[in-house]
Amino acid sequence: MTKPVWSFRAMDRGEINIDPIQREFFTTEALEGLADAVVRETIQNSLDAAQEGKKVSVRFCLSGPEAATAYRHVLPFFANLWAHLGAKTSGLAQIAREGDPVPFLVVEDFQTHGLKGDPAQESDVDDEGKKNDFYYFWRNVGRSGKEQKDRGRWGLGKTVFPASSRINTFFGLSIREEEPRRVLMGQAVLKVHSVDGNRHYPYGYFGVLEDGQFAMPVTDAGLINEFASRFGLERKNDPGLSLVIPFPQPEITHDEMVKAVVRQFFYPILSGSLTVVVGRRGGERVLDDSTLLPTLETMDEGFRREITPLAKLAEWACDLASDAFVSVNELLEDTAPKWSTELLPPEPLLGLRRKFEQGERKAFYLSA
Repeated sequence: MTKPVWSFRAMDRGEINIDPIQREFFTTEALEGLADAVVRETIQNSLDAAQEGKKVSVRFCLSGPEAATAYRHVLPFFANLWAHLGAKTSGLAQIAREGDPVPFLVVEDFQTHGLKGDPAQESDVDDEGKKNDFYYFWRNVGRSGKEQKDRGRWGLGKTVFPASSRINTFFGLSIREEEPRRVLMGQAVLKVHSVDGNRHYPYGYFGVLEDGQFAMPVTDAGLINEFASRFGLERKNDPGLSLVIPFPQPEITHDEMVKAVVRQFFYPILSGSLTVVVGRRGGERVLDDSTLLPTLETMDEGFRREITPLAKLAEWACDLASDAFVSVNELLEDTAPKWSTELLPPEPLLGLRRKFEQGERKAFYLSA
């Protein structure tokens, strides 16, 4: 089997320079910071990829410098990347030195279907017109195969992963219910840069090269097992996606990720459809329907004041019997939900309005 390598396409003479804008995008999009963006993007996509009837579990784990893995142990996954990272025009303001210990952030989801699809697909639609999660995750930026009603888009949102790394690099190991079952790939996003006098495209891949330039994922069992072991993955043979972000940005901390989970996903957690574990050296925080509100009570006063009323409202809604909900008209197919007077007939709407103005809580059920 061909040995996997890092590969950046050599650019043709006269080809236009186009540089990615990840960090600029996240200074405006992720107003709460990169920790918030990492949590939002990963959990949104995990919920969209949930197995039918299963409760999704997502795990975040920061190694910290204390538990960083020795570089010699992960050399096969970085070896020929450093020439590109160290190029003068790579766009990296500060990078670690080759040989430094490698701290990392692990993000894993469970009870999901992983990145389904043919890894060899090279265009938007396959022969049967099916959506290809693998293709849209690895080979698209700013475009998505998801529908408007889905939470995450794997378009611009997924650029949070390289932006979260000080070397703009991440790896993904996915297990799927199809062949090849286990697939490992990496991506680095730099700027147009020169190595040995040749200009190189900003997007590089870690994988097995076909025809000298098309990167296919690693399927070698030994190398995948080594990757999972060195980075402390908990995934065994269950479907889902495990991401490894080496040299995470310093603003991504355990406490900021816990806040981001509570702020953005209190409802699916309280409703019992999501559990999130945020771990670090010395322990982990489990956020589920029994621990979220007690965890919220331990957080700073400003955060409690912001989130507690919303979380209490969500807890009330989760405890309601199904017949206590007011059903609304069915949403139009393939459209994002939004409130409008057309969702309810005029007569019930007037009565509901009066009850709302009197301070009474009402719960609505929307089906798509």
